[in-house]
Amino acid sequence: VIVRKQDPAAEAEIDEMEQWMASRMEERRYFRRYNANFKSVSKLDGNIGYLDLRGFYGLDFGLRFADYAMAMLATSDAIIIDLRNNSGGRGDMVGYLLSYFFDEPVIGSKTRKRSGDQFTERINMTSAFVNGKKMPDVPLFVLTSKTTFSAAEGFSYPLKVYKRATFIGETTKGGANPGDIIPLNDELEIFIPDVSVTHPVTNASWEGVGISPDVSMPSEQALDSAKVRATEAAAAYR
Repeated sequence: VIVRKQDPAAEAEIDEMEQWMASRMEERRYFRRYNANFKSVSKLDGNIGYLDLRGFYGLDFGLRFADYAMAMLATSDAIIIDLRNNSGGRGDMVGYLLSYFFDEPVIGSKTRKRSGDQFTERINMTSAFVNGKKMPDVPLFVLTSKTTFSAAEGFSYPLKVYKRATFIGETTKGGANPGDIIPLNDELEIFIPDVSVTHPVTNASWEGVGISPDVSMPSEQALDSAKVRATEAAAAYR
């Protein structure tokens, strides 16, 4: 339950079209500053690819950035994906990026959406095709923190289930189920989830419990640890 940010009198004076346009412009400014949340991609010593991913922007704007970043990583002997400052985003980008790390389609998640008294279930698969080179066997390390959340966890969970990556850092925040914020009255609003997310392999999710790392340590130490482990893994991969 959340205290509403604006009082009714101020809310009544807002032009909905102007509010929508301002929101879209701020989204575009954010997009331009952060390259659809692909904060940085680089090569570390030992031919280790490093991606600092700050969120999962939708494929409508983010696809070309995703492909550029994956092309940079594709020549690596080990890869580190940094999700320590990633608080979520869009599921279409989650599924697309996961597809780069599996040769064949795998189950990403199972969703159960409620609309009134009706429920719709869906199995979400990764794609057999991407716009670049897949990396199904390159050693993969994922950095997490206690603020890694939502879609960042949705990206991480299948990698954990299929033992595709080594997780280093802290247990994630634990938000699996999307929904909407509904006004209760002039002063309060409430977040109500209308979709539950699980995985058929585990019949469970990370909701409320997070995803635990394989190597637990304070998140600020995770990158240094990952570099050591990735260097060893890269040498073995070569």
